[in-house]
Amino acid sequence: QTRIDMESKFGFSTDHPEPKAIGVEIPDDIRKNFGDWFSSADGVGAYRENAPLFWNVPHAGGLVAQDVFGKCLGLVQATELGDVGEEATSTILKIVQVMGGSYVNVNPTRERGLNRAATLGLIPSGLADVVFSP
Repeated sequence: QTRIDMESKFGFSTDHPEPKAIGVEIPDDIRKNFGDWFSSADGVGAYRENAPLFWNVPHAGGLVAQDVFGKCLGLVQATELGDVGEEATSTILKIVQVMGGSYVNVNPTRERGLNRAATLGLIPSGLADVVFSP
């Protein structure tokens, strides 16, 4: 699977200057847990080692975010929608098409699905552009 060229797909470059400080500092004990999604030695980003997690809080716009990520931005998602039919028990990670969107065949919204995703190597596979989990 080809990774996203952020500039051509979304119209912005990942080669950007440091943002201006606005007087708000993030404490170091919190900052150490953040990843610089756009930095890597090869300029592709941290896709091979990380994936953004959308912490889906019920009734807070998660379905809208899934529509935007999938239908507007064309991102491959790991949500409960990929865990359908015979793909739900497959021993191989793959991208499946569901309702016009692309999903990895795992369900990170349930403990069983999270364990399966970890066992099959979801994050190192690089298949998911974003992972949704409550």
